[in-house]
Amino acid sequence: MKSPTTLLAVSFLLFLFTTKPMLGSELRPVVDVDGEPLRYGVDYFVVSAIRGAGGGGLSLAGISCPLSVKQERIDLMRGIPVKFLAVDVVGDNVVRESTDLNVKFNIQIQCEEATVWRVGRFEGLAEWVVRLGGVEGYHGPGTADSLFKIQRAGGPSSSYLFRFCPSKPRTFLIPCGDVGVHSDPAGIRRLVLSDSAKTFVFVRADRVIRDDGEIVM
Repeated sequence: MKSPTTLLAVSFLLFLFTTKPMLGSELRPVVDVDGEPLRYGVDYFVVSAIRGAGGGGLSLAGISCPLSVKQERIDLMRGIPVKFLAVDVVGDNVVRESTDLNVKFNIQIQCEEATVWRVGRFEGLAEWVVRLGGVEGYHGPGTADSLFKIQRAGGPSSSYLFRFCPSKPRTFLIPCGDVGVHSDPAGIRRLVLSDSAKTFVFVRADRVIRDDGEIVM
């Protein structure tokens, strides 16, 4: 007959072999409108998951520095492509759900700030705004404001939302929140942290384009 100590040790070993934390490779890949996994370092247009009245892609708000991120009002306007940048080592280069990453507009600007997204205050707005001037990678709690996650939304399987809630150590001045849209009196649809998330789909920038210049969805 086995002693209680032996039974406890066996149970503990079974626990170790049958339970383990979810690793990055076990998280679901984020997919584009073609069902293909998103890849780090590749250009994508981020456009509304709602066709027609949902608005267009993402671009820069403002003509002077500092700049923030906005959604185009017209759905045929695809905006500026972004690249997703890995914060941790990724073996297969696949973007996965609920993983800390950077988002960077692939464009040259006149401002001295980087085109990496971050969350911060913006003059004239009470909300926390998605703006430029972020930092690539993670270099301590002071750079966690540049970390976003992509999470699956309800509806079509290729529909996603952005969320700010870094898994890395951070300063807790900025609360966790989904990324939504705030329309100001001038009609600028800035991205902000919100209780109402905006849903998007991803279109690879080198996707086949029709003769009229519109990206085929």
